[in-house]
Amino acid sequence: MRELLRISDHVGCISRLQVAAEIELGALCLLDLKLPETIRSIGLSQRRDWLPTRAQAEFLAELRAVIAERSQS
Repeated sequence: MRELLRISDHVGCISRLQVAAEIELGALCLLDLKLPETIRSIGLSQRRDWLPTRAQAEFLAELRAVIAERSQS
């Protein structure tokens, strides 16, 4: 998507974070539109028999803690 936007005059929907460098360099410009219907859930899936490494388990624990904290807000 970034390349298509960079080399053409197309309009696209992409996260501002994904193109932050291009916006900063002036290669792309931001259309500051409010699109409330575009909010989407992001999920996590894993195999039932998957055993995470210690680093993966710690990451998942931290991720779940952040999600729990934001769910209470």
